[in-house]
Amino acid sequence: MPQGMQVFDQFGNLKVDISDRVLRFLGDPIIAGEGTSGSFTNDGFLTGTPFWLAAPFSTGGTAYWPGDKLVPPTVSISGNTFSYTINTGLGTQIIQYGVY
Repeated sequence: MPQGMQVFDQFGNLKVDISDRVLRFLGDPIIAGEGTSGSFTNDGFLTGTPFWLAAPFSTGGTAYWPGDKLVPPTVSISGNTFSYTINTGLGTQIIQYGVY
């Protein structure tokens, strides 16, 4: 039988098993402003299930989700290509990406 890694807490509860997934960021965050778009390739997307997350900036830093331009960008990941669009009227975004 193959061996794997398991981590237990002090009470004997299983906390991590080889079947659990750990995320891995693949590159530097993208900082993109209103009306911008772009794409890039990263073969790391082929090594797991791709994910992305965005942190939008609000005008004056006082808005609440999902108001005042706090709308995520349009993103697509196909194979090893990541494409994004920050629509006109949306605030600056920090986009982070990786696989798990």
